[in-house]
Amino acid sequence: MMGVRIAALSLFLLSSVAISACSGDDPAPAATPDPAEASGPGSYAAPVDLEGLCSLLSYEALSSALGVPAGETKAELHGSDPTSSRSVRCTRSLAGANTADGGLVTTDITFWHDVDLAKSQFAYTKGADAKNFAQDQRVEAQGGVGAEAYRYVRSPSSEQVLIPELVARHSNLDVSVQFISSAPPGGLDARSKQLFEAAGAYANEVLATVRKAAPAPAAS
Repeated sequence: MMGVRIAALSLFLLSSVAISACSGDDPAPAATPDPAEASGPGSYAAPVDLEGLCSLLSYEALSSALGVPAGETKAELHGSDPTSSRSVRCTRSLAGANTADGGLVTTDITFWHDVDLAKSQFAYTKGADAKNFAQDQRVEAQGGVGAEAYRYVRSPSSEQVLIPELVARHSNLDVSVQFISSAPPGGLDARSKQLFEAAGAYANEVLATVRKAAPAPAAS
């Protein structure tokens, strides 16, 4: 009797292995690494006319949330050490159809010297923003934007004024998007969600625009 039980158990185990092998439950292949994320100079090269990038930005992704551009874009170089990074700040007003729309959009575009430096500075800035600027020190990851991104509501936002910010990185480029906008009474959470969704789409557009306008030289 014991021999029969052992034989039956062996058949059961063999059948289980065969079914598992044929069930198609093999782990999915790992995603192909983005070459732009490898150590090295990265995929972006700061142009001589850094301020000229501001004139290339489209604000179409923000139209439903904030309105259409009003006035001229202000471009301002910033950053203290050009050997490690070069940056430009683009500031633009948007005019909405009602009092809940409209606001000021500030876009910082930073070219880091290399990918590893960009990654380390992104991590450092994320921690500093959480500690020094985010309401309740709350910073959240936002997927689908660049290689990595985070977002937070900047203090001191209120029921009347909302200051959301999103920071994204791809390769050696950082894009920071900040809004200063009004919020409907009692509608701060809904307004934050709307603006962060718009900021993600806009940041991806900025990354694509800069990559087209300022690609790194092809490796020889």
